[in-house]
Amino acid sequence: MRRYIPAYKFSSWRQIHKLYPIELFKANWETGNAEEIFVMLDNSGEQQKLIKLPIEVK
Repeated sequence: MRRYIPAYKFSSWRQIHKLYPIELFKANWETGNAEEIFVMLDNSGEQQKLIKLPIEVK
């Protein structure tokens, strides 16, 4: 988590699921290509941020 959100501090798994949900998408909306990408939503601040995670699905 600290690699993507430097100010992150662990409190509970429930808090992680609430503030930092991760979703798998079957298409890349930036390129329009059919590829699987993981995206994490950062709800911890005033503005939501999308973070593309470099995880490969095999």
